[in-house]
Amino acid sequence: MSRAAKSIQHNVDNISSGHDLVAAIRSVPSDFNLSHAISYERDLWALFFSFDECTRFSVTNSLASVHNSVSRMLLSSVLQKDPSPLVRHEAAFAIGCVGDEACLPVLKNSLTGDKSFLVRHEVAMALSELGGRDEMIVLEKGLEDKSKEVVISCRVAIQRISEKLEQAGEMAPSAKD
Repeated sequence: MSRAAKSIQHNVDNISSGHDLVAAIRSVPSDFNLSHAISYERDLWALFFSFDECTRFSVTNSLASVHNSVSRMLLSSVLQKDPSPLVRHEAAFAIGCVGDEACLPVLKNSLTGDKSFLVRHEVAMALSELGGRDEMIVLEKGLEDKSKEVVISCRVAIQRISEKLEQAGEMAPSAKD
């Protein structure tokens, strides 16, 4: 295990609150390589789930301003696995703020697979921030969602991505109305 990973593991071992957890994740260098900390992910996840729903929500919200690989890793896991739709919703929001292309697969899966319209809505908004031409396809599928809120969010996301593509000089595929 690298020196940075050992330092992070030490921080995880000494966390007793959601605030401590956010501080530990915030202290991770932005270029930290997750491949050196496989056990860290497991411990971090167990620690996150030791908190109640309100604390998990608060931690997830706070991670919306933490731009490092550990934050993105935890947020992706939360979006996929947390039992609370509110916490998953907040994870989608946070990913939209700090995510990168590596987060796109989990977002696309959540847009089509999450049971909560609240989560699907926020995933569409995250895709509008991070997505490109490839994400337009899943957003177009979202136009058929049973939730009016998700449909509107997918329309907004398609419009935002189309505008970004036009500004970059790329031609956006036409989306359904």
